[in-house]
Amino acid sequence: MERILYHPAVSGLLAALMAVVVIHGAQLAPLALMLVSLPIYMTGFRNGSRAALLALTVPVFALLLEGREPLVLFLGLGPYLLLPWLVVRWVRERGLGLQQAMGYGFLLGSVAVVLITLNGPTADPDSVLNHYLDLQKNAMVTEVTKQQTASALSPEQQAAFVNAVEQIVHTMRYLFAALVVLAWFLIQTLNLHLSRVMLSAQGAWHGEGEEALRALRLPQFWVWVVLLLVTFSYVGTGSLQQVAVNLLIFSLIPYLFQGWAVLDSWFRFKRIKRAIRLLFWAMVLLFWLQQFMLMLVLMGLFDTWFDFRQKMVESQNREG
Repeated sequence: MERILYHPAVSGLLAALMAVVVIHGAQLAPLALMLVSLPIYMTGFRNGSRAALLALTVPVFALLLEGREPLVLFLGLGPYLLLPWLVVRWVRERGLGLQQAMGYGFLLGSVAVVLITLNGPTADPDSVLNHYLDLQKNAMVTEVTKQQTASALSPEQQAAFVNAVEQIVHTMRYLFAALVVLAWFLIQTLNLHLSRVMLSAQGAWHGEGEEALRALRLPQFWVWVVLLLVTFSYVGTGSLQQVAVNLLIFSLIPYLFQGWAVLDSWFRFKRIKRAIRLLFWAMVLLFWLQQFMLMLVLMGLFDTWFDFRQKMVESQNREG
């Protein structure tokens, strides 16, 4: 049964199904996008990079036969299908660790942020994305106009709503590169570790375990990279400033993972049971995700100077 489940053709069909849902299933599209890479990771780590390459060709051909433009397919779903093949090559066949593989993925994402910023919606007012955002904005304005008629909204309330919508659309245009690449990187990281956990449970994972991620610690110079981007975000102008702002947002992601490593080490230092930890993370995902992500970024940043995990080890040694 496992040989059938992890066969490249079966994994490719699963990926193709999710890719079709991404395009056609409005309500299920976000969930399908989060999992479209998982079958390729699973078959790749189980059977090698050649199997991952064969699996990713199935959704590509399925969408081409459906009539999708090759360029749109490459720019839209291409990164979600190609990175699993690269990661499998790095980890399974070249022996790289999870931290190194994530680092290479982060470098690719940084290059993508720069390219998308310089060629994105703010650079091309006539782009398809700009037209889509304008349509969404007009639809929301039309809806509030109907509500004004039905519930007697004041002109001031309507103007405030329209202004808020315009600000949101403007922000999405300006930060489009960071938001898109950030979502891609986090989804790929999620799929990588889901495949690691699932294959470990079956005894089929032969790479680094969770301990390697718990030991994640960024080099000291990364703080200066962040400070340099902060400087250009304030003193830069035009495209230089926009690139710096988008790169600054993306450059904080490594601190998010370092903050997670610190918190997970603290949980284990306090011997908090696995069930309680799972409940805690479920509550975070449901109610405090954005605030908690910011807290983890700050925790990872301060760990650069204070080395919280080393202090835990020293405390444990003193206690015997």
